[in-house]
Amino acid sequence: MPGLTPSREALGAGGITATPRTGSIPRIRDDETFSPTTTGSHRVVRVPTRDTKKRPTRPRKRRSLTRRGWIPDQHGAWPMLLVPFWLGVAWSSFSVTTLVVFATWLVGYFCFHATTLWLRSGRKERLWPPVRAYGLATLALGLLVVVIEPALLEWCVFFLPLVSCALWLAWHKRDRSLLARSSAVAASTLMCLVAYDVGTGFTRSGLAASWLQHSQVGTLSPALPAHSDLGPWAWIVCVAACIGAYFWCTIPYVKTLVRERGSRPWLLLSVGTHAACTLVAAIAAVRGWAWWPLALVWFALTIRAAAGPLWSARSGKRVPVRIIGWGEMAATLVLVLLLLNG
Repeated sequence: MPGLTPSREALGAGGITATPRTGSIPRIRDDETFSPTTTGSHRVVRVPTRDTKKRPTRPRKRRSLTRRGWIPDQHGAWPMLLVPFWLGVAWSSFSVTTLVVFATWLVGYFCFHATTLWLRSGRKERLWPPVRAYGLATLALGLLVVVIEPALLEWCVFFLPLVSCALWLAWHKRDRSLLARSSAVAASTLMCLVAYDVGTGFTRSGLAASWLQHSQVGTLSPALPAHSDLGPWAWIVCVAACIGAYFWCTIPYVKTLVRERGSRPWLLLSVGTHAACTLVAAIAAVRGWAWWPLALVWFALTIRAAAGPLWSARSGKRVPVRIIGWGEMAATLVLVLLLLNG
């Protein structure tokens, strides 16, 4: 047919130089495609391309350190590491020993996190270096703490069962279970009492057992709450219990919004524990142990524990993770300010 047979010059050049009816076909760019029309012609349709430059990504080096266990990736653990400890410091005093104990606690958490990953992975060799490094650092700091204040060894009676339970659960790949998370919350709550014990020089005034007294001077007078009739140690126990209960209640609350969304048992557990804490806070306010704003905050947290999952169930949408995170930060800040004022 005319127009379809290539010329000898074209064949000699190594290809076809003419194609019939191509003069009206526009040039197609990378982000465009052909779309046939009813008249037999074609039109160019713009195809949107994904802009990879706008996607926020973590640095490759940091991702690699996180995967290998050097950097913890659990952002919710940081408030539990910092808040209880420094609440205990705020109600006592700060010293060089406090700084050493805090460094031991921080490095110990890094060691615990790396060990958890190593055990959960079946003790893979590539996850062993951070366990070894953080373990040696924790051992060195721990020995320094014992040399400075031997009385801190008494707190091992409480910490060893909690750490052993958490590591055993990690070995059986149950580190995300409620028991494992509860052990971590209990350990962080105890650090409030440890920091207070260090800041008051181990005087432990108000405790009935005389054998627990380690200070011969006893000149340190801890701060007393302005809105509470409790003694020093009774008050700091109340503070630790309040902040520990809050962190524990976040476990079922977050699960009802993410992993256990739509689960009625988890919703009942979350709302029930929040309501129980509200009742305890109200009783404490009536007895003069704490002030009423603390009970009001717990009541607001109970409403939030029910409203978030119910909204998600009715709308069929998930609560954005950033909203959950900002909400937890705001609630923690309000609770800390109330506990600092007694």
